[in-house]
Amino acid sequence: MKIKQKYPLIECISKRYYKRDNMKKLFFHTLFFTIIFSLLSGCTSQMNEVDPLSRKSKVERTNAIFIIGIDFLEKYINQGLGTSGFWSQEKVVLNKENVESKLLTNSKLLLKQPLYHLANFRFIFETDNGNDLIIKRFHKNLLEYESPGLYSIVPGKIKLVKVYYDKYVLKEGTGSSMTNRWKKESKSLESDFGTWQLDAGKVYYLGDFTFYFNTKKREFGLYPTEEVNISINMEGIEYRNNFQADIARLKANRSWFPAEKAINKSLQEKWFFKSEVMSDYTDPVISDSSEDTEPEEERDLEKLFY
Repeated sequence: MKIKQKYPLIECISKRYYKRDNMKKLFFHTLFFTIIFSLLSGCTSQMNEVDPLSRKSKVERTNAIFIIGIDFLEKYINQGLGTSGFWSQEKVVLNKENVESKLLTNSKLLLKQPLYHLANFRFIFETDNGNDLIIKRFHKNLLEYESPGLYSIVPGKIKLVKVYYDKYVLKEGTGSSMTNRWKKESKSLESDFGTWQLDAGKVYYLGDFTFYFNTKKREFGLYPTEEVNISINMEGIEYRNNFQADIARLKANRSWFPAEKAINKSLQEKWFFKSEVMSDYTDPVISDSSEDTEPEEERDLEKLFY
């Protein structure tokens, strides 16, 4: 037996308005999130990774090429032994045994892991077309350890605004029996490092950045002992015009590259993030004069740079 509702008309109207009110709320919520998503999509630029050039790269003259020196110099001291010294990416690459142990199988360039505890430097460039560029140094490709670095991009204005890098130090509380002893720390640096206008069909030199680090080490474990990093501090970044030396290095070690066509676009020399009291960095320059001896390939030099 059905019981008749007392006020059917009022209940029907109430349900209709309740439903309409919910639909209105849903509409405005959807509209709000659509607008927010559209704004975020419009403001978020695409990030394009640019690989370093090699002899095999075919770069058309509709692009621009830039040369940039990126180096690190590390002063270290072993607090237990009282020994000290210097490391740079040039010394790291010349350690052939270390390089060969980290190469991927059947590869001459790609690495299983970075060669050193200062690694994966990422340089972020803003462009006038809205697509940011990223170049990596000292990561998992031996070309990233060559200095100066060579890169090809779409012509236009570029502005270096951010730098990231990774460093590996001993984990706190690590016991001698543990195998995973290293802790990765990522650091970011933000500044107006420089702006350059690059035109199609031209080769530009953008200057040289040297990163200075001070590292404290000690012996770890019982037998055999291992030298580990207790702390790694960046003491500054030096930007300078090293045009003559970098072009000479290219001519000596990468003669296939048209270094003689480079236009010097170096900016005013300056320091970034320099500490008040820097360590004394005096280390002899070590250069690898090995030359790529692959046979020459015939190319259309009207269309390509080299």
